[in-house]
Amino acid sequence: MPEVLNSVLGVHYVFPSKELLLRAVHEDVVFERSRILQDAAGFAADLGSGMIEGARTACTKLIEPDPGQPLRQYELTVWALRAAGMAELARWQYERCIELLTAYWEQLAARAQVTLAVPTGVLARLQLAGADGCCWYLATRDLDRTVADRDAHIRHLVRYADPQPAG
Repeated sequence: MPEVLNSVLGVHYVFPSKELLLRAVHEDVVFERSRILQDAAGFAADLGSGMIEGARTACTKLIEPDPGQPLRQYELTVWALRAAGMAELARWQYERCIELLTAYWEQLAARAQVTLAVPTGVLARLQLAGADGCCWYLATRDLDRTVADRDAHIRHLVRYADPQPAG
């Protein structure tokens, strides 16, 4: 029992409020997504395969080992939206994810030496909206279907982006 008490007191010392603890959790999740995307970018041969590889890598490293991770992420977001004074945290999380995805689109387009007809920020928001739209995975746990739908969504985004050789 003393170990549990020491752990609780230690957490309370570092995070004097639940809000600060959950803010740190949000920041950690976003940092982990950033690291995963950076790792995946190194293997991209072209824009389409790079976008799909980034999504697959995120799925492999985040969801497959811990299928409850997406649910906890949604719960954190909903909590932030409902808790007094914490809506900015949910907004920050989404804005940071959009920044990460925007940078990823830009990095892969530069590596593939293509220009895009659609602004990368728009593509990032659409990609994130598609990822959020797969929340039915939380109910079905049908990972194969989720992966197939996600890959189709990304292929459509790449077509919409209309990559053309940079000139």
